[in-house]
Amino acid sequence: MSIISYKNGIKAETLVCDFYTSRNYKIIATRFRCKSGEIDIIAKKDNLIAFIEVKSRKKLNHLDFITEGQKMRYFESADIFIEDYKAEDIRKFDRRFDFAIVENMKLKRIITNIWQE
Repeated sequence: MSIISYKNGIKAETLVCDFYTSRNYKIIATRFRCKSGEIDIIAKKDNLIAFIEVKSRKKLNHLDFITEGQKMRYFESADIFIEDYKAEDIRKFDRRFDFAIVENMKLKRIITNIWQE
């Protein structure tokens, strides 16, 4: 990954974080990494935890970039995060998996609850 791609990814994730915080979510983690993979953004609102995948490109069909294997790794990463999170007990919180699409550094679309466990 080039420095430009890395910086663009950070900018895209910041746009998405701003969207969620403007809707009263608290960002509790970004770029969470574990043995199963990475979750771009984890946000909390009331008793809901949103695990957010951010895709940023100039133009493409974003959903083509998520395979069934990646989805399973995403679920595993969410489980690991919930077990490891120490600030409060979030094991009984509702979980939601969102997909954020950023094109040309503009938030194009948020698909909430894209995957069911």
